[in-house]
Amino acid sequence: MPASRQYCYESPQVACYQSNQHFLSHEDAFPMPLARANQFNRHATVLIYLNSVDQGGSTCFDHLGVCVQPRQGRALLFFPAFADGRPDPRTLHTAVDAKDTKWVMQQWVARGYQLPGTVQPPPPPSLQASTSNSLPAQLASQPQPRSQSEGASVARKDLAARKGKDVKGKAAKVKRGFGK
Repeated sequence: MPASRQYCYESPQVACYQSNQHFLSHEDAFPMPLARANQFNRHATVLIYLNSVDQGGSTCFDHLGVCVQPRQGRALLFFPAFADGRPDPRTLHTAVDAKDTKWVMQQWVARGYQLPGTVQPPPPPSLQASTSNSLPAQLASQPQPRSQSEGASVARKDLAARKGKDVKGKAAKVKRGFGK
């Protein structure tokens, strides 16, 4: 289970809905008594549609009046619980009857939270950051531009690199993939 303010991922699941199959209205967040007992709740849901469905098969949010039609390669992201672990009832949703076969992959992201009045144990030493590795220490050790014109030059180079060009406007050599 995740510690307070930490995230973890449940195993992805793949579901296949045959013609006229559906999933009744439900919330992805756990009911509050279960969330309190476990000190975590699902905070994000990602649905990835693995095929297009021309008729039916949509994901409909009952209270929001929004329906999303499955299209291959598209993803739907929503947040079934608030940061304090309370379920968000607006995310009640239904998988509508599919007229054709529907394939969908779902991934849930859970977040731990601390109950009021409880003490969270410290993280294990392997997760504790030393002061030399802290973000403020890392930022302080980075070279800073010495003048306003030097800072502008760095910004121009950064913008040019993002556009795939060098500072003179010529195409920059693009490195792809990992490694060298």
